[in-house]
This record gives sequence, C-alpha cells and structure tokens, in this order.
Amino acid sequence: MKRKVSLCMFLLGITCMLNAQDVILKTNGDEIQVKVQEVGDNEVKYKKFGNESGPTYTMLKSEIFMITYKGGAKDVFGRGQKTAVVPSAQISAQQVGAANLPSASKAYKILDYYNENGVQGIVVKVTEGGLHGLVLSTKTFGGAWGKNKKLKNATEAFSEDDGMKNMEAIVNFINSGKAVWEDFPVFQWAKNLGTGWYIPASDELQEILVNINDGSMDFDYSKFDKLESALAKCNGNTIYHRGSGSMSWNFPNFLIMYTSTEAAKGKVYCVGAWADSMGQSIKALSSGVGFKIKAAPQPKSIWGSGLSFGTRAVHKF
Repeated sequence: MKRKVSLCMFLLGITCMLNAQDVILKTNGDEIQVKVQEVGDNEVKYKKFGNESGPTYTMLKSEIFMITYKGGAKDVFGRGQKTAVVPSAQISAQQVGAANLPSASKAYKILDYYNENGVQGIVVKVTEGGLHGLVLSTKTFGGAWGKNKKLKNATEAFSEDDGMKNMEAIVNFINSGKAVWEDFPVFQWAKNLGTGWYIPASDELQEILVNINDGSMDFDYSKFDKLESALAKCNGNTIYHRGSGSMSWNFPNFLIMYTSTEAAKGKVYCVGAWADSMGQSIKALSSGVGFKIKAAPQPKSIWGSGLSFGTRAVHKF
C-alpha cells in the first residue's frame, strides 16, 4: 500500500514539474523549456528550466513566435502582433513602397473596376468617400509561397493587418544575404506587378473578402458571383475552379488565397471559405451554407503542389 502511495506521489510530482515550466516557441520552430524572468520591449529574459539558480539568458522577441506559460496563458509575438517590428535597412521604395497616388478622379464603391494612374483592379475597400481605398488584382498567382523549407519563420513576416510590412520584412531578409527573390515566388510575383503591389496580410485579406460579402463572415456565393462578373468584364482570372487533382465537383469551388502572414512551425495563413468539419473550401450542397470566411494556417509545402490556389495582390489608391 505504501509503495502505491509513494508511486502516486512520485507521478504527481513529475506532473507538477512538467506543468511548472514555461515554453518558448522560436520562430524557427524550436521549443525551449524555461522559466521566464522578464518580458521587455525588445527582449525576453529567462532561466533554463531545472536550473533556476543558474545564469539568466536573453533572447530577442524577434526570435520568439510564442511563449506558453505554466498556467496556460500565452504571449504571441508572431501571429497576434499587429505592429510587427520590421528591421530597418535597405528597403527600396521603388521595390515595395506604396505609390503616393493622388485622389481618384471619382468616388468608387466596392466591386467597381479601377483603372487610373497606372493601377488596374477591382475595388475591395474604400475610404474618404470612395476617393481612396484598395484594389484587388485581376490576375492570380498559383505557385509556391516559399521554396526554401529551411527558412521557416526566419523572415519575420508576422504582421496581420498590413501586408506591406510583410513585404518589407521579405525585402530586408533578402537584402541581408540570407535568401534571394526566387526563394519567395509569391512575393517576387507581387514585386514584378509594379510599385505598390503587395500580398495582403491575414486580417487584411479577411477584411477584403468580408467587404465583398456585404460585411458578413457567413459565406454567400451570390456575393462572390458579383465579383466573378466584375472580373469577367475586365478579362480577369476567375475566382472559382472545379475541384483539384483527381476530384471533380458539379459546382464551383471558391479559390483559397494565401496571405503574406507566417504562422508557427513553418506554416502560412490563407483565407477562404472554410467548413470546420471538412477543412476545405467547397460549395456545400451547392449553397455554401455553414462556411465561414476566415484565416487558417496551412503548410507551405502544399503551395504549388497541384492544389488550386488563387492568390491575388492588392494596391492602395
């Protein structure tokens, strides 16, 4: 009986020890068991778990994706940090900067075709009475997000609400000599569209699709049929496809679009109409009922692997 009690106490002690640690998940996917001492503006101080009397270590917050504390609380510095810090440095405004465009010649509304000042696209957001806003490219990109799987989250492209910040992060990463444009095909494609074009961030793209959907997150195909019509009028690429690979559907699927926002463990956020039970974007029973417009993390390895993705760039006007 004493042995059983001792064994139970021992296992309980082990469980308590395991639950007493903090865990740092780095942007490269590594996990470290620690005891966090201090979270500062730019760095985190910690001691190694099991050696709390030992030296204090310091890690830059830019290297940390998330901290999970012993009580279950979390601090997220990658996904969740809307004001993501982008390293200063050799950013060329001609490469990625949004052009300082004048006010539009008229007031635009959602789904209007915009063709002014060398910028063409479908209006998906308006400000200042429609004289400024955001346009969505009429063409799509279906290749890879990133080709170098070893890079994972090293680019610091973590902004959720501003894809231009993520574009700048990629430019800085390339300028540091750690990669080349060919490592990031989707960003290279956006850059080649011209000054000011960029891949939207996760919340940014979700807002765009919700705008098209008349402000609702409950996916409505009738609203996106209007976008399809607007694209057809200017010879733009379709937003639908009929299945992927060997699958064949009798109704159109809505193309998933991946964003510029990186997620944990080498994944990237994409936005589309998702069914929680099925995990993919299809027109449920030809009605779309039960599907939500939202962002979901997906492995970068699937981009360009044959699945149909219709990523588009955006430009401010």
